Amino acid sequence: GQGSGGLSSLTADSGEYRRQEGIVELRGQVAASSAKGDRIQCERLLLKFSPEANRSEWARAYGSVRGTLTAAEARAAEKTYSASEGILYFDAGGDVRSVGLTGSPAPVSEPNRQLSASSVELDLAGGRPVSSRAKGDVRLRSDRGNAQARLASASFTPTGDFQTLELEGDVVLEAEGRRGLADRVVDLPDRG
Repeated sequence: GQGSGGLSSLTADSGEYRRQEGIVELRGQVAASSAKGDRIQCERLLLKFSPEANRSEWARAYGSVRGTLTAAEARAAEKTYSASEGILYFDAGGDVRSVGLTGSPAPVSEPNRQLSASSVELDLAGGRPVSSRAKGDVRLRSDRGNAQARLASASFTPTGDFQTLELEGDVVLEAEGRRGLADRVVDLPDRG
């Protein structure tokens, strides 16, 4: 795991290095973590290394995928996730820059918010969410209320709050004892 560009610890029942492809394949009770505290566990993991440098480009996880993303700032919330399959893309410094998850559902959770859908994509900077997209049976639970839709996209402020939130397709909103139905909802909280 040393020098793997972000993942500093890798364990599994078995592993194989395919030098020509620059891929390490780990199988059986796979666990990987970064020096920063990001963690992933799964049944099978493919780790692709950059041909120019000894760093990870991506990690593709299969089977009972679960993990944690740790924010660089101490006050920012950890994000936990689970899925049937997942992919992590790493930046040049080895930090996770994006996560793609698929499952039935694939939830991403923080202390005051949970997003689940058939497919979730999350873009990160410094361990904090910058934007997200979700597709298929989207469910959002937060301290502000609950929502369901077919599609969702969001951008986030540096503190992790919603900057924008867009829901599309059979939207159901529930908050403070009220319920609303729509084809499309756009929430721009910063436009106070």
